[in-house]
Amino acid sequence: TLMLSGCMPGEIRPTIGQQMETGDQRFGDLVFRQLAPNVWQHTSYLDMPGFGAVASNGLIVRDGGRVLVIDTAWTDDQTAQILNWIKQEINLPVALAVVTHAHQDKMGGMDALHAAGIATYANALSNQLAPQEGMVAAQHSLTFAANGWVEPATAPNF
Repeated sequence: TLMLSGCMPGEIRPTIGQQMETGDQRFGDLVFRQLAPNVWQHTSYLDMPGFGAVASNGLIVRDGGRVLVIDTAWTDDQTAQILNWIKQEINLPVALAVVTHAHQDKMGGMDALHAAGIATYANALSNQLAPQEGMVAAQHSLTFAANGWVEPATAPNF
């Protein structure tokens, strides 16, 4: 009798460990990977029924004596873990955070950033849509020119 267990109905449930690569650093339930000098990827996971741990990535950039965070984790608790990792591993203040769009995987941890006193920025449309998506808007809105660059009047001082 031939049995193809890989074709059996059920959930696809890769674990966090199965999604990690050599050199990744696990910190709580998050994973950090250095991409280049002064640049790290943070990966957080949300358990989705039927799929398991779904990954979401963001970035941490060190520039001199300060840090920029791009995108939060899925939750405030996970985003607080990102801030704890930065304190432990980089030990520099987070100057600001920029989020790329109004979904939970990018704005789900805004309250953690605000509680830590970190200035937050997002596209004006993302800030407008955030409450409709159940997200907390960033403190500052960025507007973009026709050429795709941020309008200087709305650009963060980083």
